Amino acid sequence: MTAASETPNPNRAERADEFARLFGGHARQIYSYILTLIPHWADAEDVFQETSTILWEKFGEFTPGTNFHAWACRVAYFRAIWFWQRQKKVAVPFSEEFFNLVAEDALSHQDVLEDQHQALAGCVQKLVDQDRDLIDRCYVPGVTIKQAALELGRSPDAAYKALKRIHRELFDCVEAVLKEHRNS
Repeated sequence: MTAASETPNPNRAERADEFARLFGGHARQIYSYILTLIPHWADAEDVFQETSTILWEKFGEFTPGTNFHAWACRVAYFRAIWFWQRQKKVAVPFSEEFFNLVAEDALSHQDVLEDQHQALAGCVQKLVDQDRDLIDRCYVPGVTIKQAALELGRSPDAAYKALKRIHRELFDCVEAVLKEHRNS
């Protein structure tokens, strides 16, 4: 092994750091975008993982200083199309034209969705522990509200009533946060 091959390539390490920074800053938005194109969370998760791998493999093609988010969403878009093409044996729920319109609309509303997501996260943190625990347990993939209620020692009816109240609180809180954000 030569000395050159033993020395790590600083350019490669810098690019890896740059990728980690950019991807980390946009991963949630990319995943949200994929969810607008592929509504089933398990399928969306698979497409997100595939997209993440492709982004890393093709990061050398990304031009520094340009819009990483737009580039990543374009890769995700093609990955989602590929997903639906694989599903041809299953009836595709919409036309390609509709798919393209949804993809464009999702990209144009990404900032609004991010603001809403951040507001919701802050509002969830403001909930009392008991309400936050109910929310956390009810929104685990594959868990029913009935199962979550029983785990918490509540009746399903009581859990549904509590969720209705919590949803209203969260909605009102998010609306207030977004209104404050717009006014500042």
